Amino acid sequence: MNDRGRAGFSLVELLIVAVLGALVVLAAYQTLITSQRTFSQQGQTIQHNQTLRAGLEVISGELREISAQGQDIVGMGTDSIRVRVMRSFGLTCSWTFGTPSTFTVMKLGKWFASGDSVLVFADGDPDTSEDDQWLAGLASSVDTTSVTCASGDSAQTVTATVSGLTSALQVLTGAPLRNFTHYWYGSFTEAGETYFGRRAGSGGTKEPLVGPLKAGEGISFTYMDAAGNTVTAPSGVRQIRVVFRVQSDLLDNQGNPLTDSIVSRIYARN
Repeated sequence: MNDRGRAGFSLVELLIVAVLGALVVLAAYQTLITSQRTFSQQGQTIQHNQTLRAGLEVISGELREISAQGQDIVGMGTDSIRVRVMRSFGLTCSWTFGTPSTFTVMKLGKWFASGDSVLVFADGDPDTSEDDQWLAGLASSVDTTSVTCASGDSAQTVTATVSGLTSALQVLTGAPLRNFTHYWYGSFTEAGETYFGRRAGSGGTKEPLVGPLKAGEGISFTYMDAAGNTVTAPSGVRQIRVVFRVQSDLLDNQGNPLTDSIVSRIYARN
């Protein structure tokens, strides 16, 4: 049998095919790597946005309810703030002055409890608001047994020692009585990561709320007056500039760590 007429591939042709095939595989691999990197970056960006929005939602909800003039800002720092947060609210139906004083309080939300820190709105002269003030106290006991206001609304008796309350001051019918808790909000490190968290009181455990954040720069607070000037005294605060920052180990197309931030100005209730 004569094989001279059968066509074949030369070594050069085989090398060309091998090189072209390798280039195609390399291009496909590069496309896959690029797509995977882009997917990872997009996923990390989404996670960053969720972290930033969650942190801002938590802190803005608390800071919008505080009153700087009402002494709700207890401590100010560049990466933390300590505030007095209101939790329960009632209206005074009647009161008896003493040490302690006794208040009959209409129930509008949760019941007050023994050991609660409370604020009582006291009125010196009913014809002027200049001497109106919130006085802090501590509830020593409460009673919800068959207690009603004159209107028949469900109520409870709260016995509390209130600092600064005298017989010359008045707690008018309908005056608000509130209980509060001191909360610290700020950044702290746990297991090598930076988190935004909260702590109740002065000796409680710090509870992480969102994170991880950018180490050393995860959150910052700037305290300003109504005109936007920086202030250092809590009573002068009218707005608070809050910045959250996040950073991951992933790199962007320029080889830098992926970072993001969110900035908001929160106006306090005054």
